[in-house]
Amino acid sequence: MAGSSAAAVRRCAKATDVCQAGRYDRIGSEVELAAVGRCRRIGFTEGTPERCRKTSPRMPRRPVWIARSIYAVRHAATHLVEACYIVIAGFVGMRVSEILSMEVGAIEFRAIGETGVKQAYVVARLFKTVDQHGGRLERWIAPEPVVTAVKLLEQLSAPFREVSGRRELFLVKNTQYGEIVPVTQMHIGWRINDFARHVGVPLHEGKPWPSALTSSANLRSLHRA
Repeated sequence: MAGSSAAAVRRCAKATDVCQAGRYDRIGSEVELAAVGRCRRIGFTEGTPERCRKTSPRMPRRPVWIARSIYAVRHAATHLVEACYIVIAGFVGMRVSEILSMEVGAIEFRAIGETGVKQAYVVARLFKTVDQHGGRLERWIAPEPVVTAVKLLEQLSAPFREVSGRRELFLVKNTQYGEIVPVTQMHIGWRINDFARHVGVPLHEGKPWPSALTSSANLRSLHRA
């Protein structure tokens, strides 16, 4: 699944500016429809809105089309966050708490010895076996798919960070109080299972994958499935 998630990150890269800025009027372009990946499922043919109207007599009026498109983009953006999470967990092997602690600017490049070659690292907080309150900053080697995933998370979380003043990359709006809060381990577990259903991951022994799915070991098992 990590492989398919890395592909999802690449496919949706060009749609992140639409999700971030709320420019839903641009969603009709071929690139953005392809990035959302849901146009056919909601009754649209490929191409621009004008082409859709010409080729499909069932094409709804533009206001309805925009409303459905907004939902599709928001849904795709949510799953893109989950795809980024899976890429990071699968390629780096970080714990759930470590991934969720990442903040803007989490990617650092450091020179390897005197070679002049720079290696990318993802910076987050290590909590296990650490007595320090709030954990301590730690670095993990970050391959290229992880660098891309973190950059996308920075773009997707930008509106939440701007409103709340927070720096975390995994943020969500609390539906009860309307506050922007960090994503919890329980919440990301539910979202990863929802993502697994969305992309058609086979059941595990006839049942949904366990709630511990968010661990890097289980995500590697899910990838092999």
